[in-house]
Amino acid sequence: MSNSTDDKKIIRLIYALSVIIPLAVVLLMVLPAEWKEGLGISENSAVSSFPFLHAVLNGATFVCLVAAGIAIKNKKITVHKTFMLTAFVLSSLFLISYIIYHLTHPSAKFGGEVQESLRGSMAAKADNP
Repeated sequence: MSNSTDDKKIIRLIYALSVIIPLAVVLLMVLPAEWKEGLGISENSAVSSFPFLHAVLNGATFVCLVAAGIAIKNKKITVHKTFMLTAFVLSSLFLISYIIYHLTHPSAKFGGEVQESLRGSMAAKADNP
């Protein structure tokens, strides 16, 4: 097989995953709670440490991407491929854990009471310079 044939297969796979993954995420996000429970997905499960894991995975992915960029500039193609593959795997792990976390935890709402108290304290400071 030539590289162009392999490249075409990989590009088709990337296109397919680019459509399938967002559709799966949307489907999982709009599933009724009863269906989620039937699939064994319960809210507020023991994945509260996932935000820290997400930060670690994203940081490691960034390091791999920077290293891959340096490697390709130095014409070290095998090293570049290794770093890119590692970045892909880390990003995939992030995506999976991110979806699991958001399926099991309600979205955080910001604003409301905190904003009102900030407005009140800022108004008090404006009155008393």
